[in-house]
Amino acid sequence: MTWVAIILSALALVASLAHWVWDWWTGNLRGRRRGSRHGRHESVALRVELLAEGTNCFVIRGGYSLIFASLRIYNESEQREATVARLVVELRRGRRWRPLAPQPNDDAFIFGSLARNALPVELAPGASEDIYEVFLLPDLIDQTNIRVRVVAWDYSGAHAFVDDTLAHRLDDRPPLDILFQTLDLRPPTPTTRDPSPPA
Repeated sequence: MTWVAIILSALALVASLAHWVWDWWTGNLRGRRRGSRHGRHESVALRVELLAEGTNCFVIRGGYSLIFASLRIYNESEQREATVARLVVELRRGRRWRPLAPQPNDDAFIFGSLARNALPVELAPGASEDIYEVFLLPDLIDQTNIRVRVVAWDYSGAHAFVDDTLAHRLDDRPPLDILFQTLDLRPPTPTTRDPSPPA
């Protein structure tokens, strides 16, 4: 019986150590996956970053989800201009990346830094541009964190990307108000001319 007890104790210890090692390994792996990842074609001078002070999150509304992206795109070349021709934002669902479309909004035209209004944009050597967008997913996200990938393309088809984790946020304001008020940005006030006096 003593030998049986020793063997069982040894097996329990091995199982406990194996469980600890597994938890440690998968925890590190999840941590690495949660971090920001960058990449680009060798021929492209663009670099994409998520703005730390910007609005990068997702909000759940009745029957759909909104994904907010605040980006800074750099031209890392000191000799030549670079063009951001288009921007693609994708959501990771399972093992696939799903492209997102901008959220339709009648007031979007007043916010010139929205990707739908700003692109294409020319970047001088060493310059950068801040670009924002609100994307619509016609589904509810049943997670507290999501993985998104932002890809900036130039006219040649070369691209740079960043993928990162966005957290859920509770916010009942209209989508563009979230961008305007969080970033302390306001649309320009329309000006109207006084009617000409009658001749």
